[in-house]
Amino acid sequence: MIHVDEEIQRLEQDQQSVSKYAEQYQRFPEQMNQSRNSVSQIVEEHRLKLVRIDPYGKIEEAQQSNEQMLDRLKLGEVPVTAQHAERASLLLAEAVQITQRLADLKLKNARDIQSIVTKLSQYAAQDRELSALTARAQTQYRGKYWEQAWRQYREELQAVDTVQSALRRVTQWCNEDVQEYEQARSELDHILALLQKLDQAAEHYSDLIRKLDHKLEEAKQMQASAEDSFAQGLHTIDRHRICSNWLQQEKSLAAMQSSIRQLLAQQPYDMDLLTDTGTRFMNEANQFLSAVERAAIQKQNVEQELARMEQPYRSSSAKYGSRLNVHQYGSQFSSISTDVDRLMHNGAYDEAARKSGILTAMEQAYESIIRQERQQEEAAARQAANRNTSGNSSGGSSWGNNNNSNSSGGSSW
Repeated sequence: MIHVDEEIQRLEQDQQSVSKYAEQYQRFPEQMNQSRNSVSQIVEEHRLKLVRIDPYGKIEEAQQSNEQMLDRLKLGEVPVTAQHAERASLLLAEAVQITQRLADLKLKNARDIQSIVTKLSQYAAQDRELSALTARAQTQYRGKYWEQAWRQYREELQAVDTVQSALRRVTQWCNEDVQEYEQARSELDHILALLQKLDQAAEHYSDLIRKLDHKLEEAKQMQASAEDSFAQGLHTIDRHRICSNWLQQEKSLAAMQSSIRQLLAQQPYDMDLLTDTGTRFMNEANQFLSAVERAAIQKQNVEQELARMEQPYRSSSAKYGSRLNVHQYGSQFSSISTDVDRLMHNGAYDEAARKSGILTAMEQAYESIIRQERQQEEAAARQAANRNTSGNSSGGSSWGNNNNSNSSGGSSW
């Protein structure tokens, strides 16, 4: 039963296929005419001679496949019928495609030929510009930076003669009387590849010189920045009368300044050495300036702190020192102040700032002691006043008692 169902299903499918291919056979003449008209229109529009292609022959082959399809269809050979039907459709489409491709090649070849002619006319001017760059590069930069790229460009430039000769052949192949567009296309692709290598070599060389120029400008800017920082540092030392501990740094910076000036005065430049020296000089000069400015601020802060604390201490010492127990603080204040002065004189501003911090703490302790001593003095004064008040009150009572005694005595008497 299953086999019967499958056979019935196959027969139904074959019947559907027969109807489909019968309809395709009937539509084929119209499709063939459309393809032939498309080919003719393209050929006429672009004036093609169809030297290497035969689109009309493919249309005839398609017609033959269509007839073969019908023959196989009558015999009930559905699979073979399908093959002929597919081939007929492909041949019609291919006839139009190869004709259109030839027309496209004709247009593309013409555009590329014009582009190549334009490029060839520009290479002479480009070569003059690059030769001028080379003359300057020979003066400014060591050959290790640019000579290889220059040689590569000159080697690729020789392709211009090859291209000019090949272009004449291509132009002949694209002539309306020849129309060897496929052959011309292959040669044009080769020409364009040669010119691309030339363009890349020229761009690489000019870009290399631009980068060298940029590095040179950067080196000069680093030199100017470093010299400015170095000069500012020296000026800050003089203006703030900073006791310098940077003598070795000053000598090193002066040596680097002299070195980069000599490098910039000697052409052609060694750009690696110039860049390294400029970078090191700029970094160390900036570090030097930062250290000097920091020292100037520290020195100013310590001096202001000492001046701020000195006057209140001297004033309090003069006022209370003769009768308050502040001698030990005065000794410590004087000792640390002496240490701070010594550190300032030696340029040890970090340590001087830390020492002045101790003085600040001492100042607070000193003021606390003064308050305590003052409070004790005031308390003692109050106690003394209270004793005097109590003594005066007791004396008045005695005199009263004596009077009473006298009165009694008088009475006795």
